[in-house]
Amino acid sequence: MDIQNIAKKMSSNMNQRLIYDIEKRFNDEIENVHYYIMEGYDWLSMLVSDPNSKTNPYIYRDKFEEKIKTFKYIEKTSKSVNFRTPDLDNFDFHELPIVEQILHGTSGIYAEISQEDMEKMTGTTVINNKPVDPSVSKKDRIYLERYTNAIRAKEKNILKKKLVVFPFSNTPPLSDKVFGPADEYVRANINSWVKEASSHSQEIIMNGYKGVS
Repeated sequence: MDIQNIAKKMSSNMNQRLIYDIEKRFNDEIENVHYYIMEGYDWLSMLVSDPNSKTNPYIYRDKFEEKIKTFKYIEKTSKSVNFRTPDLDNFDFHELPIVEQILHGTSGIYAEISQEDMEKMTGTTVINNKPVDPSVSKKDRIYLERYTNAIRAKEKNILKKKLVVFPFSNTPPLSDKVFGPADEYVRANINSWVKEASSHSQEIIMNGYKGVS
């Protein structure tokens, strides 16, 4: 085999090996990324002081974690490998609309109102407003309504009890608290991961071509 052909083959093998090693190195870090995201998510629940709140992120933790684990962190082509982390644009919030709202931030004060209480307040069993989680049974549905004077009056005169205030009322976007640490971890370390993978690939290829002439 002449030197030119050897060089071409080495280059091709090196690229393939590098893609493989980078992907493997990235995969080794996914568990750490999971940890940072879930640590941020659990921090959200620490902000909830009312034990009667039905919008505590802890209620949706398992579903959120399942989506975190199935998120596509690594995008690979024949020529490149990229590591991406979840954010408000690429994360699947299907069945988690309340989590999406919390991460986007909420302007104004809202009350949590059950299906039963909504029916009492409106005088009808047909509620046109969208519940926090439409997938649950009707009796378990919760609605977020602006805590206006009209709602306060019905709370006092019809329900004769205090409604639970949405714990994330008047809060700024919190996505950086949940997704931010994982993104920062990847940005701070990705160059070193690529260098490690590159060094390993080069060593493997060079060892494979020792003595070839």
